[in-house]
Amino acid sequence: MRKKLAFAIPLALSLLVCAGCSRPSGGASADVGAEQAAPTEEITQSAEADAPPESEEADASPEAVSVDPKDYGITDAMLRFEEPPSVSELPLEALGAFFLHTDGAGAESSGDELYWRFMDAPEAVLDYMAKIDGDSAKTLCREIAYADVMWHDGTDEFAAILEEFPENAQSAEITVLLDALRSEREAALAQAAANAEAQAAFEGQAAQTPN
Repeated sequence: MRKKLAFAIPLALSLLVCAGCSRPSGGASADVGAEQAAPTEEITQSAEADAPPESEEADASPEAVSVDPKDYGITDAMLRFEEPPSVSELPLEALGAFFLHTDGAGAESSGDELYWRFMDAPEAVLDYMAKIDGDSAKTLCREIAYADVMWHDGTDEFAAILEEFPENAQSAEITVLLDALRSEREAALAQAAANAEAQAAFEGQAAQTPN
């Protein structure tokens, strides 16, 4: 009996030791490490999800410029030309807004001023028109081209600006505006020729009419 007990005790001890050796490595410390890593991974994934795609950042366009005259302190009395502003002193953005919302003498004076601003600094005017809405930009292009043909007899300087504008300064928006100016100039030249022909015909008929 004593021999059996002597043999059984070491055997039980060896089984306990082996049971301890078979426990997976890492244990609680590995579980704690996994729990600590989880929040960092969640924050990283959240930040990546919230970040805008690179294409959206690259496509971001500059903020549009307002054409509302009130944004530049232009009053209704100024627009009605009851209190005429000095158009030569208006900043370009205010000048454009004034022209787009006035008529009569106000439109004539501000339209001519826009033309001379374009002749003096075409890049600045084109850059401004590229930042306003498309319909307003087309209206300004029409006015500038019309002024060159109807008020200044279609100058070579204006034509040279349109044809020789530096290609390295042309964005897609600037290219569209230059094309619009060319088209409006051609239309104004055709209108001027038709007007001249009609005037000549009228004068010829008047000369043939007996008093």
